[in-house]
Amino acid sequence: LKHYPEPTLKWETRLPDTGTVVSGSPGPRRQNAVQISPDDALVYVTLDDGTLHILDALTGTPTASYTPEKSTQTGATGQTVCTSGVSFYTDRNDNVEYAVYAVIDTSASGFVPTSSRVVAINHPTGDVRWVSGPIQGTISGTPQVGSDGEYIYLTRNLDPEDDSRRADGHFSLLTTANGQIIFTEASSTYLGGNETGPYAPLALVHNPTSGNFGDGEGNNNRNDVAVWAQSNGGGKVLNGMSFAFQLPSNADIVSGTTTFKPYLLKVNGWSTAAKPTLSYDGQNLYFTASKASLRGWNTRFGRRASWKAEQLDTARNGRLPLNNAATLSIDERSLFVASGANSFYSIDAYSGETQWREESDSPFVTEARVSPDGTRVYSIEQANGKVVSRDAETGDAVWAVSCATYDTFNPFCQYNVDAEFSLSSDGYDLYYGDVLGSVRSLVVGFDAPPSMPPTMSPTVTQTGSPTPVSPSPTVVATTAAPTIVTDEPTERPTDPPTPEPLDDWTTTSSAHASRVGFSAVCLMILLAYLTL
Repeated sequence: LKHYPEPTLKWETRLPDTGTVVSGSPGPRRQNAVQISPDDALVYVTLDDGTLHILDALTGTPTASYTPEKSTQTGATGQTVCTSGVSFYTDRNDNVEYAVYAVIDTSASGFVPTSSRVVAINHPTGDVRWVSGPIQGTISGTPQVGSDGEYIYLTRNLDPEDDSRRADGHFSLLTTANGQIIFTEASSTYLGGNETGPYAPLALVHNPTSGNFGDGEGNNNRNDVAVWAQSNGGGKVLNGMSFAFQLPSNADIVSGTTTFKPYLLKVNGWSTAAKPTLSYDGQNLYFTASKASLRGWNTRFGRRASWKAEQLDTARNGRLPLNNAATLSIDERSLFVASGANSFYSIDAYSGETQWREESDSPFVTEARVSPDGTRVYSIEQANGKVVSRDAETGDAVWAVSCATYDTFNPFCQYNVDAEFSLSSDGYDLYYGDVLGSVRSLVVGFDAPPSMPPTMSPTVTQTGSPTPVSPSPTVVATTAAPTIVTDEPTERPTDPPTPEPLDDWTTTSSAHASRVGFSAVCLMILLAYLTL
C-alpha cells in the first residue's frame, strides 16, 4: 500500500430527498453510517429517518434503497427515526450475505421512542430479507450479527414508568431467521434493581481466543463475546455497571435447557455514551467514559482497570464523556481517540500514556479509521467536515480536505459530518457523507508496484585468475545476459570493470621478471637456429 500526498475525489453523489434547508430533511447524521461492505462492492448509507441507500462503490451510482413502512403499532406517530449504522454477515467462504440495521418508531407522547425494528437487507441485491416485528424500547446503536450467522446481538432501553426512574437497559439476542427475540435480560435484575439504567451500544468480537472475563467463565470458549456498559445521564453520571456476554460452549437456546445470563463485570464509578473497543483476539478491552476519560483492561475484564487516562482535553464540564469509541492501531499498541473538545490523541494501549496530541478546528463525533498498513490514521472534524490524514506514529497532518476543496460554487462551505465513515479493506478509498446528503469517495492510496524477483546470475566460466572487484558492482549485461541492478549507487563505468592495481608489489615484480626471462630464452634459441 502506498499513500498519495493528497487525495483525489473519485465521485460525489447527492442522495435523493436530502440537501434542503427545510426542517426535518433527512440525512446521514449522528450514529448513522456511510459503510463500505466487507467485499468492497457497495456503500450502505443510513439516514436519520430510517431510509437506507446503497451505492456502487466504484461509481457512486445508487443501486437500491429502502424506506421503512410506517408503524401500525398503537400509539405510534408514524414517524420513524434511525440512530444505527449497518453490520454484515459474511459466511465462511467470505461471501457477504446480508446487512442489518435498526429503526425506531416514535410514540405519540412527546415523540418518545417506544419501539424499534431490525431490518435485514440481502447483499448485493438490496431487497428486503425480513423486517422484525415491534421490539419494545429503543435499540441502542447498531445491532451486531454473530460470526455464525445465527444470532443478532443488541442492547435496547425501555421507557421508565415515570420521570423519577431511569430507563431499563436490556441485552437481547435475536434469531437471524426472522428477527424474533429469543433471549433478553434487564439491568433491573441485577443488585436488587438498585442500579437500573439504560445501556450504551455494545461491541462484539468474533471467535476470540477465549472469553476473558470473570473467574474463568470464558476459559476455552471461542464463542463470540459482547461487552457494553450503562449510559446513565448520556454518559455524564459517575456510576454504572458494565457487562460481558458469551454463549456457553454447550448452549442450547432452542430447548431452553441451558441457563445463562450476562456477566456483571463491575459496578463502576463512571458510565459511557459509546460502545467499547475490543482487541481482535478479545483479550483487551477499552471504554471511553465520563470525566473525558479512557480506561483499559489488559487483564481479565471485571477486575480493576489496568490503567485510566482522565480529563483528556478537560472540557468545561469535567464529567462530559468522550463522544465516541477509541480506535485500535493495526499492531494494537496504540489507541486513537478524540477528546470531548477539539483535540485528537494517540494513547499507549498498555499504559494509558499520551503518545501525541493534535489540535483541530472543530470537535469530533465519529471514530477514527486506520489504514491497513498502520501508517495513516484518518479523522473527520464535525462542524466543518474536514477530513484529515495523519502520520500514525507522529500525529503530523499529511493532508486535509473539506467540502470547499471540491465545491467550486461555494468555496466557503462548511457542512457538518456527523455520521460514521469507512475505509475500503485495501486502504485505497475513503467514504463519508455530510448532513445534507452528499456522499463522497476519496482515493487516498494505491497498490505499490510488486517487487521484481531477483534475476538469476549468469553462469561464468573462468579462463584465468579472478579479477578482484569491489563489493556489489553494477553489471551491465549483454543482450543475452540478465540485468543485475543493486540499490547501491555507483559511479563505476558501464564498460567491463578494469582490474584495480594490486597492492602486493612483490608479486607484481616477480611476475614481470618471469616474463622477461622467458623472452630472453626464446631469443637465444632463435639465434642458435640461424647459425646452423
